[in-house]
Amino acid sequence: MKQLTGMDIDYRLEESPLRVVVSKGDILQSVDDGFSYGTEIKAGPVFYAGENTGEVLGKLEGYDLTGLAIKTFDKWTSVYSSAPRVPSMILRDIARIAGVHLYVDSNDVIYANKSLLSLTVNEGGERVIMLPQKSNVYDLFEEKLVETDVDKFSIDMQSNSTKLWRIEPK
Repeated sequence: MKQLTGMDIDYRLEESPLRVVVSKGDILQSVDDGFSYGTEIKAGPVFYAGENTGEVLGKLEGYDLTGLAIKTFDKWTSVYSSAPRVPSMILRDIARIAGVHLYVDSNDVIYANKSLLSLTVNEGGERVIMLPQKSNVYDLFEEKLVETDVDKFSIDMQSNSTKLWRIEPK
């Protein structure tokens, strides 16, 4: 595991619910201190980040063991979670620190490649979409130009809807 993660991963030969209690800080800004995630289903053995963990972001519930850690290397960032079902808000915070471009600051579904961008929402309302570079934006469903030479734009979304745009970088 160390070759994969760059961290020492240890284990205990026991079964336990796999839940991580996170600590709010410079990296995890979207969650409150003490927020937890994972499962109540007992699993074993229990794996956790050992001595060479990098920055500790959370502990395994009921233990003083590292359940969520991040370690930055020259060209990549490693994250280890002992618990499954890492919430999207935590993944977004980690992605931001790792330098990943984030199109929205919400829990909406995004699909993007170099020329297409799709946004699917459950709850309606205004969304601000941030582009990685200045671009022209075309709404493919309405067949119209939305914006020219912008690096962000706003859109009012209906509940349970999807929008699809063609993005032409400038």
